[in-house]
Amino acid sequence: MKIAGKIKSVVSSVKTHWNKPPKERYMSYKEIASLSVGGIGVRFIVYCVSNMIIAVGNTLIGNTIGIDPGALYVIYILSILSGFPLTALRAKMIDNTRSMKGKYRPYILTMGIPTVILGIGFVWMPYEHMSLTVKCIVVLLFNVGFQFFYNFMVDAYESLINVLSPNTIERSDVLSIRCVVENLSPSIAGIFLPIAARLITNDNTLYDMRIYRVLYPHKIYRRAQGDSAEQIFLDNLARRLDRLPRKLVQQYSRLDV
Repeated sequence: MKIAGKIKSVVSSVKTHWNKPPKERYMSYKEIASLSVGGIGVRFIVYCVSNMIIAVGNTLIGNTIGIDPGALYVIYILSILSGFPLTALRAKMIDNTRSMKGKYRPYILTMGIPTVILGIGFVWMPYEHMSLTVKCIVVLLFNVGFQFFYNFMVDAYESLINVLSPNTIERSDVLSIRCVVENLSPSIAGIFLPIAARLITNDNTLYDMRIYRVLYPHKIYRRAQGDSAEQIFLDNLARRLDRLPRKLVQQYSRLDV
């Protein structure tokens, strides 16, 4: 009965405060669910694009595209240097933001769309017909774009929680929920990628560009359209909350805990 009582209490609290925050709190459960479910899409994009960011041990750039470690290290240094002025530019844009939609929220979308376009373009470049020098130039130019658009999107998303509530305890609670939900996406993608690679290449390898050309554009594009899926999820959740308590009580009423 204790389990049933706790479940009923939690469900009742969610129903009561679905659209209205609890006392001394600033975020309703709908806003928390929206932030968490939307984070699934953001983390899918982060999962895909992070494999395109220049790093010395990057297997997509080093093994699949075919840039040797020496050249990779050179363009890595150039990419880091390009990030300094772009970081200053991002900070200036954030400080000068005066929008009815908030300080960070507009940039999640406006920087997310160019990030998606760059990500799709990155995997569809004809690297197999390029010389090493051209490969380095192309990868470096894409990464300069990522330094601005991708990092801007991630910074805006991570900073959003700071303006949603002044209550530090509430922010910690929301971050705990958000992290659990949003990290489902890279976990699922990490499991699915080797299976899909086997089906696409008929070999146990991840060093084939066909894998990323098939999977990455589809996943990035689908996650960029996450707003409609998120709204459907929230609408269905709100409707089911009315029926959930009675079922749970019936299910656990015989337990003596």
